[in-house]
Amino acid sequence: MRRRLDGKWIQPSDLTPDVYEGSSIVENIVLASSNHLREYFGLQEGETLPGPIPKFVTRKNSSLDNYFADLLLRTCYEPVDYLPAYEEHVIRGSQEELPSDLNPRLVDSVLIGIGGRSSNPDFKKVYDEHTEVGTQSAKSASQVVFQEHLERYHDHPGVQSIQPIQEEINYIDSEGGVFYDHIFTITKNLHYAQFRQPGFVSESLEAQWKRAIIEAALMSVCISVEVFENFDNQKAIETLEQEWNLYLGKSEKLRENGFVDPVEPEVVEYVKGMIHNQTVSEVKGKASYFTHRRILFALERVWDQKVVSFIMSFLFEAMLQAQQSFVNMQKNIEEGKVPLRSLPGNHAFIYHQREPLDKRPHTGILYRMNDRKRGKKAIVIVHDPVRQITSVFKNNYLRRDTWKRFCDLLIEKEGNEVWYVITHEDGTIANFVLNGTESFVGVPMTKLSENDFFELFKTAIESPTPNS
Repeated sequence: MRRRLDGKWIQPSDLTPDVYEGSSIVENIVLASSNHLREYFGLQEGETLPGPIPKFVTRKNSSLDNYFADLLLRTCYEPVDYLPAYEEHVIRGSQEELPSDLNPRLVDSVLIGIGGRSSNPDFKKVYDEHTEVGTQSAKSASQVVFQEHLERYHDHPGVQSIQPIQEEINYIDSEGGVFYDHIFTITKNLHYAQFRQPGFVSESLEAQWKRAIIEAALMSVCISVEVFENFDNQKAIETLEQEWNLYLGKSEKLRENGFVDPVEPEVVEYVKGMIHNQTVSEVKGKASYFTHRRILFALERVWDQKVVSFIMSFLFEAMLQAQQSFVNMQKNIEEGKVPLRSLPGNHAFIYHQREPLDKRPHTGILYRMNDRKRGKKAIVIVHDPVRQITSVFKNNYLRRDTWKRFCDLLIEKEGNEVWYVITHEDGTIANFVLNGTESFVGVPMTKLSENDFFELFKTAIESPTPNS
């Protein structure tokens, strides 16, 4: 007989098969995650925000930091017995102002990671580290939430203990440069992974599903931070291998029946080698809290084993699909399906039109263009005709003065309203420029053709900047 629990009090240990079978596993995981973290923080009645919990909105394909901010903020509210509303939003119009007429779903919502520069009074609340142009009020959106609602309870041991978690997320959010096995990378891959829906339609996970999976992992790591002092790396690798093999056994049947896209054996072995590596991955000189083995270690302390396997299956599948797409792109380059146009001085130009099954195709192309044996000085352009997004990347060997000249020519041609160029404090330009993103479609689409881009690059090579 199935039990039905009150969502206000449901805890991870309650989610056994007789509870979640036939009911919403997503709702139960979301509520249990915030309930358990609230209990761990020791937040008492009168120390939480009154309900009902308003709708939270973040940008499309949210960052790890924004997921952590969502988890912390939801935890700061009093317990509820319903799934709090949560949406990923594609911004229209000005990214700074977020006008209500173009973004009506933001009205009366709490914004996470967006809206910090807006003067629009229609939002209920904004948690965004970005305020005025070029300035930050905090290192991350999650730190904004912490400072406003949790810092006052710093005498609570649970609240104190998550400081190293916050520091790692702050660093990753501002500096990037994460490794293959980090939840930051896993999260990105999860955004692009596709799963079979009724009718055999492959679709990405909806926002609430990703919220449940990622935040269950985040919560589990938070409450396990002190237990990690007893973490046995070798034992954790062995446990991870058992969970990995369990998933491969289940996924093989799914792949045979067309429920999951095929993955080559070489890809399976590569991903296994990367996440089972004996090396202890570090962030800022300290062991990271967010590798697969540590996430699994934390999950097993909190959730029923079937829920643990359920969560890990999404993380494994996201990595497998991303690596298979990466390998497919390598093969396409080798077979000449991704045309490369050569220019004097060992320069190379690649223009790729994104295909429906591509997952972050620029990573595969740039990896090949960064091959030391080739030593090509290249730019890579990826055009997505469905989303009407165009991204331009430089590889490691392209001189920065040539890259700057190309970007300057691009702006001269179409203007800042078309191209988003990030300039660092030292005057250097980031390794990519964007015409729209998956979370923002408020810019005019570039009118440049493949040949137009080629001619701009050719000009940048032939006419280098002064004092190069």
